[in-house]
Amino acid sequence: MNHTAAASTRSFAAAGAASTSELIQEIRAQLGPTSARRVGMVHATLLHTLIEMEEDFADVNAIYRALLANGNAMVMSKLYRALKVLEEARAIERHWAPHDGRPRSVYCVAGRARHAGHDHDAGVCRFCGVPLHG
Repeated sequence: MNHTAAASTRSFAAAGAASTSELIQEIRAQLGPTSARRVGMVHATLLHTLIEMEEDFADVNAIYRALLANGNAMVMSKLYRALKVLEEARAIERHWAPHDGRPRSVYCVAGRARHAGHDHDAGVCRFCGVPLHG
């Protein structure tokens, strides 16, 4: 991870107090000027929800339930698209955790997770060997 990417993950990990417009601007800045991605309230709401979640790693179902609990209904297809944009902006990280014998995507706010910056594969941190749980 280069210095700029490291700085951006720190800012997202500490972005809990940021306003919606500040989050949108930061996500856009991380995507870069050549990105055709549109960023708006959906992305900021999702990022705020992920920041407020107690778990380091959450699967899409847990994220969906947290959005609903906060009064932010979102269809699953939109949730997956928004997660992809946040991942491209390096605001969140996607990892793999075992679930019913198969790997499942889990997400965390970049820079916040216990093993952020480590290389992960199939639910195990390849850097230190610790299993990751959703």
